[in-house]
Amino acid sequence: MHELGLIRNVLQRASEIAEAHGGLPIASIHLRVGVYQQIVPELFRFAFQAAKAGTLAEHGTLTWETVALKVACADCSKQYFPESLLWSCPSCRSNKATLLEGNELILDHVTLMESDEPHAVSVQGEESWKSL
Repeated sequence: MHELGLIRNVLQRASEIAEAHGGLPIASIHLRVGVYQQIVPELFRFAFQAAKAGTLAEHGTLTWETVALKVACADCSKQYFPESLLWSCPSCRSNKATLLEGNELILDHVTLMESDEPHAVSVQGEESWKSL
């Protein structure tokens, strides 16, 4: 289950951000997750619930948006969005392509609680992880 390792990395970085802002509790963490990561949403949520205990995100939530696959054909250079992990260029039918988007796991932003008012700390594009 690679979801647990990824969540631990996300929580570590989010906690570092919270510590840099006075150790404020984390209200929420928002990620951008590429389809190619092949994350199982239920396992991802379960891993977050298990790993956040005892951290600054203990009472926080996790949300994410999915990033679609985007590739560039190696033969004709057409950029397209394949509907599956099996790629075939719609122009020339080549199956050789370079992945442009869809393999990212990006910590998009962390929302911290200050008094009773949450405020967002933007870290767009600052951290990303790729599964092996």
